[in-house]
Amino acid sequence: MVYVVKNALKPYGELIEFDPGGDRNSHTRKTMCCQHCGRQQILPADGELADVGDLCRHCMQFICPRCVKLGTCFPLEHYLDECERTGKLLNPYRLPE
Repeated sequence: MVYVVKNALKPYGELIEFDPGGDRNSHTRKTMCCQHCGRQQILPADGELADVGDLCRHCMQFICPRCVKLGTCFPLEHYLDECERTGKLLNPYRLPE
């Protein structure tokens, strides 16, 4: 299977799943990008936003379940700005150093 993600850096995108060697049927699924960590979440066909994350009440953007559990609002854009300003290495998953 081959997966193509369109608009990966935007809040909403789509995942196209197809088999290059088999039949030419493809499936398209909606995705959402967590605005705090940048992870892609695939939305279930008949699911709700609450099934794959939530809305940050501070920045009013979609966030994944991991960021919901963290309970803080630190968007990816602000994190990247801080890394550039301070010269610290990028830690995309924000693991403890």
